[in-house]
Amino acid sequence: MARFPVAHPTCPRCGGRLARDNDGGRCAPCQAAERDRLSQPPTVPATFWEHEPVRRALTDRHLGRVIRAFRCHPYHGRNPLPQGPVAGWLGITQAQLSRVENGSPIVHLDRLAHWAQVLRIPAKHLWFALPDQPYHPAPEADEQQPASPRETAGLGTPPAPADAATTASDVGGGTTDRRQFHALAALAGIAATGSRSRPRKWCTTCP
Repeated sequence: MARFPVAHPTCPRCGGRLARDNDGGRCAPCQAAERDRLSQPPTVPATFWEHEPVRRALTDRHLGRVIRAFRCHPYHGRNPLPQGPVAGWLGITQAQLSRVENGSPIVHLDRLAHWAQVLRIPAKHLWFALPDQPYHPAPEADEQQPASPRETAGLGTPPAPADAATTASDVGGGTTDRRQFHALAALAGIAATGSRSRPRKWCTTCP
């Protein structure tokens, strides 16, 4: 009776022959390389953070979604990074990482800063400051006021109009406001009118 050759299992990564008692599905060198690869976060290029899911998560200010987009980025290959090693990088358990990715946004600044440093997220993409790094947020569009032609020419701010409803007195400048000015002017006018209408006393001894 003819015997058919027994097909030995091979490593799907390198194609090497696996031992009979190997139940991990990969050879020992490939398992060691995988452990080394997942022992710490990989160094990614700058274009990594421009990937649409990552950029959208950063715009939404949800670091949990940023971590999930980080794990599932095509840069890592066909399969996303497993939650277990990534949770180890962050110092939490796999169950905690699952809640972080699918729950409400993290608001603790110390945790946000630590995880951003672990994943090496560039500071310009963050909505909070990292330790020992200056934070200069971009001004909002509605906060930017265009400069006047006088300011552009270096002539300074033009003087306020005289009939402004509120003048420097409201901010401690010492100038009366419009109501007080009109009241004083009215009193001065009444006083002047009264002094002109008062009858003049003539001297009886003078010709």
